[in-house]
Amino acid sequence: MADFKEKREFFRMQVDCEIHRKHDNQEGNVYMGRCTTLSGAGVSFITTDNLNIGDLFDVIINPQQTLTPPMRGKATVIRIVALDNSEFEIGATLETSTPE
Repeated sequence: MADFKEKREFFRMQVDCEIHRKHDNQEGNVYMGRCTTLSGAGVSFITTDNLNIGDLFDVIINPQQTLTPPMRGKATVIRIVALDNSEFEIGATLETSTPE
């Protein structure tokens, strides 16, 4: 078997919870999505909104599991995948994050 070295700096957790985001250039609008993975460096989520690479937004993630505390931070979109059902899978880096 070949040697495998994990290249990720943080462990990626599978989650299933709501994610709320507010874009810097949009006053008062809060958008929701479904968070699917979370790590110390990034997040991925499903949304019906088509975002753009480089979009910066405030994010609040409130996992249902008691092992993971709620968190707030700033994120930047780095990946967008169109899904078959008019939804998008978004990958974003967490620029800052703090427990809620």
